[in-house]
Parts: sequence; structure tokens; C-alpha cells
Amino acid sequence: MFRKIKEASENGNDMFRNGTAHEAVEIMTMPKLAKILREIAEKVRDGFYKGYVAEAIVQLIQSKGGLMTLADLVEHQSTPVQHISITYNMKNIPSVRVWECPSNGQGIIALMAIRILEQMQKQNKIPSLDKLEHNSADIFMLSRDGIAATVRFVVAN
Repeated sequence: MFRKIKEASENGNDMFRNGTAHEAVEIMTMPKLAKILREIAEKVRDGFYKGYVAEAIVQLIQSKGGLMTLADLVEHQSTPVQHISITYNMKNIPSVRVWECPSNGQGIIALMAIRILEQMQKQNKIPSLDKLEHNSADIFMLSRDGIAATVRFVVAN
């Protein structure tokens, strides 16, 4: 696994410390990524679609057999969308606003799954999520069940 990540990009080693994964509490710095994010923050759209960031994207894609050109990035036009959100209420925890992009992605499925989990909690069919450990197997199984229930009855595209 480490080898695949390292070989995927010249920056693959940035993900590791001396060839191994960082510890959960360890501070990880990524100066090359920080430089790119600074460039995008300062130059906004042009920081990504033009200049050295765009050139690096095109070079990597072409090196893997892709056909993207610098002109493709320069000419790209994004379409602004109105984001959708819900407020997720849990017992004993302040409510959380969850934002997603509308279709054509799976964001709507995530919001629908949250609502299903919320209703299941209200009906005492599942424990309150605030009683479960973050990223535990129980959380993942409940999330999976909520998503499976959603996509079984609703097709969103």
C-alpha cells in the first residue's frame, strides 16, 4: 500500500515519515501542498487553472496517458450551484449543519441517510449516535444501513 502511494506521484513521500505512516497524534507538514494552496488562495481561479499548478496537473495526466491540455484547464468554466443543507440534531450534542453539493453527486444521499438515522433514533430503533464512539464499527454499520435504506427506495441523479 505504501509503495503504491509513494509511486503515484513524486509527492508520495510527503505522506509518510521515514517510509511509515504518521501516528494519529503526530503533526504532519506538507510544504509543497501548502505552497499550492497559498497560490490558489492568492490567485483564486488563476492559481489553479493557469500557471505552475495547472502545468503540473497537465504534465501528470499526460504522463499517465491522459489527453488533457493546458488549454482545457484555461478554458474551463465552473457553474456556481446553490448548496443544500440540513441541520442534524442529536441528543446531548449541539446541532450540526451538514452541507452538500446538489446532484449530480452523492451529497443528497448523505443528507437523506442522516435523516433516516435521525428518525431511527427518535423511534429508539438504534442507539443515539452521541453514545457511540467516533468512527467505531457501530457508527459505520449504522451509516451504511442508512445509506442502503436510502438508495433502495430513492434514485437520485
